[in-house]
Amino acid sequence: MKQMFRPLLLVSFLATHAALAAQPLALHVVASTVAEPLVLRVRSIDESREIAWPHAADIRWLFVRVSGTQENRDSNELGNVDTDGARRVMPGAAGTALVGVDLHTTLEEWSAAEANAFAAKCRLDAVCLNKPISVRHSVSAASIVPIAPSPADPQQPRNNQAATSKSGQSAEIRPLMDPTLISGGDLAVRVYVGGEAVAGAQVRAIHASSGHIQTAQADSKGIAIFNVDLPGDWRIDFHTLVSLGEVWQATSSTLTFLAKGSNISAEAGTEVKP
Repeated sequence: MKQMFRPLLLVSFLATHAALAAQPLALHVVASTVAEPLVLRVRSIDESREIAWPHAADIRWLFVRVSGTQENRDSNELGNVDTDGARRVMPGAAGTALVGVDLHTTLEEWSAAEANAFAAKCRLDAVCLNKPISVRHSVSAASIVPIAPSPADPQQPRNNQAATSKSGQSAEIRPLMDPTLISGGDLAVRVYVGGEAVAGAQVRAIHASSGHIQTAQADSKGIAIFNVDLPGDWRIDFHTLVSLGEVWQATSSTLTFLAKGSNISAEAGTEVKP
C-alpha cells in the first residue's frame, strides 16, 4: 500500500524472548538503484552475525519511506522470508530512504539480573532490583539508505526528506540532518518514546568496523550530538526502562546508516552496491 505523507520518521529494534532480556539487533539494508529491490537482513549487535528474521506474526509493521511516498506492510502482508534469509521490498523512488520495522509489544518476565543489566544500558544508576519483574517491551529498528536513480533515467530527481522525518514508531532516533551526507562532522539526533522527546536519555553512537563508541546524554529537548568522524557503518541506540507500578515499560531503539567515504558495509547498518 502506497500513500502520500507529511514528513516524519525513524528508529530501530530488538528481538524478545519469553522470560529473557531482549537482545539488540541492527537492520542491515543492501541498496542499489530504484529499479532493484532493497535486501533487508537483521544482525546481532553483540556477536556481529546475521540472525533469522522474527516471525511475521511478531512484526507489527515494516515500512519504506522515500521521496514523498511510503509503503507499509503489516504482518499479514509481509509474505515469506526468501531462501537466503532476507526480506525484499522495492524502494519506489530514488532518494534517501528510511526503512524501518516495529515489533509487537511483548510482555516478558525478567530476572533481577536481566533487569539490572538493562537498566545499566539506560544509565539508571538508581535502579537496583532484587526480584524478577514483568516488562512490556516495545522494540523498533530503522536504517537510512541512499537509493540511486534508475540507469534508464539517471536524471530522476532525488529527495532526502525521509532521513529527517519523524516516524511515530514506539521508540525512534531522528537525525536532524541526513547522516548519509556527512563526511566528518557533527550529527545531532533527537530521541523519542511514544512520540515524545526523552530528556536525559543515554544515547550511544558506535562505528561498526573500529568499535569506537561515543556516548551522550540527551538534553532537555531530547537532542544528543555525536561526531561522525569515520566513514562506513554507524549505529545509534538508546534504551529506556520506567516503572508503571506492577509492570515496567522498556523500549529499545537502533538506527543504522552509512557515512560517506565507503560503499562497503561493515558489521551493521547499510550497504550500497558500487
